Amino acid sequence: MLLSSCGNLHLARGLAGPINPGRSQGGLPPGRADHTTPFEDGPFPVGLPELMDFRLNWLLALFLGVLGVDRFHRGQVVTGMLKLATLGGAGLWWAWDLLAVATGYAVDGRGHPMKGRPGQRILAMGISVAIIAGAGTAFAAAVAPAAQDLVAAAGRLTDSAVHPPRPVWEPLARFAGKDEGPTRPFTIAGDALTLRYTFDDAGFVYLLPAGMESVPDGSKPVISSFDQSAGTITIGVRPGDYLLYVQSRNGWMVAVVERVIR
Repeated sequence: MLLSSCGNLHLARGLAGPINPGRSQGGLPPGRADHTTPFEDGPFPVGLPELMDFRLNWLLALFLGVLGVDRFHRGQVVTGMLKLATLGGAGLWWAWDLLAVATGYAVDGRGHPMKGRPGQRILAMGISVAIIAGAGTAFAAAVAPAAQDLVAAAGRLTDSAVHPPRPVWEPLARFAGKDEGPTRPFTIAGDALTLRYTFDDAGFVYLLPAGMESVPDGSKPVISSFDQSAGTITIGVRPGDYLLYVQSRNGWMVAVVERVIR
């Protein structure tokens, strides 16, 4: 039985022909591999992934990029949520993604690049740069007044820290006459007045709002003199427009000094 098996083996080898050590069994020369065999690359061919077209994602980045829609479209959910929460990173993230998609730097959620023709990318890049430059110019023009106000406020704050404000008495107006009636109006910016007065005879002085031509009933004078006199009186006031109404039969003079914070 053993001899019969050996005979069958020699018969098969004879039918197949002698084994040539200089060539592979597949019939290829030495040094060349047969890549069609399933033992090299697997039993099935490997398919390439379908790449996303960059144009739609670029449009989403342009118009809805501040909401992170372009990131959601590429499958990057986490960064899309962050971009939405920060409104496109205050515009900086929006500009970066717009340029990244146009230049081909951006990839999808699986790490694959997006397809697009070179001419289309050049056009998208030019439009992106122009839009970003225009948006930056408009933003700078919009925030310039607020920035100037902020700088001025910071300057005032610094100045007040170095030179604390203090009350200062400043001359405001001086009136004199021999008749009864209202003086010309004057504006008070401080919180107190000092009235320096002289009367040649009895007299009364009322502090009234500007525009009044007579003394309302029940009004109390700020200065009352029943004879020739001179003196000073200080009263608290609110900022506004005022006048003095003087009642005297002879000559009189009133100088007004206000207290302001400088």
